Amino acid sequence: MGKKKRLDPDKATSIFERIVRRLSDPDEADYQSHNLLNHMGRVRFAESESGTVSDLSKEHYVKGQYQFKYFDEDNPEGQQAFRTALNRAEKVYSKIGDNKVPGWVHEAMEHNDPDLLTNAQSDELYLANLDQIKGSDKYLKRILQDNDPRAGAHVYEKYHHTTAGIVNSSPRLQGIFGVLDDGKGGLIDTYKIPESPFYRGAGGYGRSALEFNSGGFVRPNPGRKLI
Repeated sequence: MGKKKRLDPDKATSIFERIVRRLSDPDEADYQSHNLLNHMGRVRFAESESGTVSDLSKEHYVKGQYQFKYFDEDNPEGQQAFRTALNRAEKVYSKIGDNKVPGWVHEAMEHNDPDLLTNAQSDELYLANLDQIKGSDKYLKRILQDNDPRAGAHVYEKYHHTTAGIVNSSPRLQGIFGVLDDGKGGLIDTYKIPESPFYRGAGGYGRSALEFNSGGFVRPNPGRKLI
């Protein structure tokens, strides 16, 4: 039996499906889609502990599960990453499925509040941003096809948080993404270290970073700085 034909991304009904269609192995697309879901869960947890903590840093004007920077009357010159992501979502939605942009995208452009998005809308916005950023595909492909922790950490650091070295400097983030600082400015995949709680062993998958609580990256007290 031959390989499946490459999946047409323009026939996707969501941005999540578009990325899976574009970058996964078509023979393994259903299975590999779970790797992307896993990555999104880690990013949500890193940013807001999956929505349990919002508007963590008022001075930075960030909100929502993915802590998008947004425009505020008190900060008229502030960054508008939220609006940029919405513009990108509008562009992607106009290319896929029935080519109709969902109403929530335009509503969000009006209310400008990441907290008003549903979980699914927040996920789509995060992925729309990545889908339209040059250079992200090779890392998303590694996330999908290999469940690569270093690729996931890189995508978070370079394309979402946009702060160089943030993962290397944060034991909490290293725990969430399953990586360690290699001492040379890079990252080590802790799934390959036998002493690590995330060790996969011979073909295994180890424990999920989100399930491992004793590493110190799950904070019990609300209203704190997470990173």
